[in-house]
Amino acid sequence: TNPQQLLDIFSELEEQNLSLIQNSQETEEALDEMKQTIESTKAKMNKETEVLRSQIQSLEVQIKLEEEKSKELEHKSKMFSYGQYEGDGQEKMLEVLNGKVEKVYRSCIGDNEANISTLQMLTNIENRLEELFEHIEMMPQERVEMAEKAKKKKVPTATLR
Repeated sequence: TNPQQLLDIFSELEEQNLSLIQNSQETEEALDEMKQTIESTKAKMNKETEVLRSQIQSLEVQIKLEEEKSKELEHKSKMFSYGQYEGDGQEKMLEVLNGKVEKVYRSCIGDNEANISTLQMLTNIENRLEELFEHIEMMPQERVEMAEKAKKKKVPTATLR
């Protein structure tokens, strides 16, 4: 074996070693990148998992609240349907209420000549009250106080109830 051949063999082995070292380093870099990607993905997924768990807990609380409301409404519904609701009784009560509204309407505004509905009468009464309150606000304070005192003396406490 000639010394030049040995040098050539060593040189070739050295090139192969350098090539293997370079490949090993490239592979290691790729592996490190993959590890970082995996860690990043894992952290991201853990964060998303926590957010989802938090949302699940929040939804479970909301579900419980809605179930409680549902039970309450179901109870009210049963109360309503088990004799609490009487169509005739309700109609009579509405007639009585309409009569009382008409009485207040006559004393505040006048006769219901146009035969308007109860709701319209209440609206007119409300409008009249607003007008009167505006009128009271424009009056001198002393005059309002005197009228209130006179009204208190005039109306017995039994009729205030």
